[in-house]
Amino acid sequence: MRTKYEDMLGKQYGKLTVIGFGPPDEGPPEQVRLICECSCEAKTKVKHKRAALLTGHVRSCGCLLGDWNTDRIIPMIGKVFGRWTVLEVDNETKLLQTSGGGLNYKCQCACEAKTIRTIPGPSLRSGHSKSCGCMKAKGYANNRKYEPRIRSARTIWTQNYNDGDIDFDTFLCLSQMNCDYCGQAPSNTYNAFMYETRKKYAASERSIAEGVFVYNGLDKVESLGKHTKNNVVPCCYKCNWSKSDDPLRAHEEWLIRSYHWRIFGQRLTDEEVSKIIANKVKRIM
Repeated sequence: MRTKYEDMLGKQYGKLTVIGFGPPDEGPPEQVRLICECSCEAKTKVKHKRAALLTGHVRSCGCLLGDWNTDRIIPMIGKVFGRWTVLEVDNETKLLQTSGGGLNYKCQCACEAKTIRTIPGPSLRSGHSKSCGCMKAKGYANNRKYEPRIRSARTIWTQNYNDGDIDFDTFLCLSQMNCDYCGQAPSNTYNAFMYETRKKYAASERSIAEGVFVYNGLDKVESLGKHTKNNVVPCCYKCNWSKSDDPLRAHEEWLIRSYHWRIFGQRLTDEEVSKIIANKVKRIM
């Protein structure tokens, strides 16, 4: 009866053909190794475990690794990943496989210091490494999403203003404007990290300290519509509460009547209110 090793004689696995078997050069004799001949020009003979051949973990004497490296290295040289530019393979570690299954490359950053570092290929291709650290230090827009304050702002946008065509950058711009009704500077505050302290993984002290987002909300001019660029204005909390779901015209009439009654003691008629609103429109035009 043939053994499991004898059954593999003459079979080919990748570029390796099994031509014999025997004990390894080092180790106990019972650890049988299969003697294989590679189909490369050198006809190199190597010893490998049976499992390594069957699983495809080993497919050549090492020549395939050289071909694979060439195929992967040439397209990478000169490529730009974030602020990194790939210069060459790191000669000291070019045969060292990283945990992501790639090679290490020497890269130069586009910052003023022109920093050169060795970066694993998978980190470049996945976007995990984008610079030498200068992007974070200078607060570049690409790194802005990691700021605690921006995280809080994004939470507000997602929960309240993401039902129309207002993207996050538009919301961030409008939220820093004065109230369109009373001129109040941004005064609402929100810290997303204050609500994470009860979770299993509590927010860091830095996130809690720097996570305060000060803003004005966005009020819908027509309350029945969605939050769109043509239907919102910056609005403080008090004005948003007082306007509620009223149409803009009704809210303006209420403001004018309240102002003249509280300040001057005048009770305005509908005609007088309409004239004040008409004069305001003329001044704007």
